[in-house]
Amino acid sequence: MYINDGRTSYSTNQKRQLLSALYALEEKQPAINTPEDVVAQFLKYRNRRKEYFFSLSVDNKNQLLKKHEISRGTVDQTAVFPQEVIKATLFCSGSGIILGHNHPGGDPTPSEQDKTLTWKIQEGAKFLGLRLLDHVVVAKYGHFSFQEHGLI
Repeated sequence: MYINDGRTSYSTNQKRQLLSALYALEEKQPAINTPEDVVAQFLKYRNRRKEYFFSLSVDNKNQLLKKHEISRGTVDQTAVFPQEVIKATLFCSGSGIILGHNHPGGDPTPSEQDKTLTWKIQEGAKFLGLRLLDHVVVAKYGHFSFQEHGLI
């Protein structure tokens, strides 16, 4: 049902122009398609002195829906629970998850704990129909992508 208060009447062409202007004002979120796109989201954390763990929730076209700070830790670890990562994506109706954290020591090489955590999150996400796209570790001296190295 359309409601017209009688004060304003727009032609079809005017309505299209107004809608086009409205759509142009909408903020478009970037698509996250490469490890470099992920690194760009986490780059400011590479020089932090404490470890931070984040996730990105994306839609079916890998457009960013929301960035979640999952935890902050100490100089060499942070507590991360797979259910919290997955819950964050479910709450914003995401269909994909991208993980990221920093290594304050400067070396982006993932630890065995990083690998185990990634596997646990991947299995939980898969069970719920979510895609785990990557896990990127950023550090002072570079980054490491699990996807690029065949670990996802």
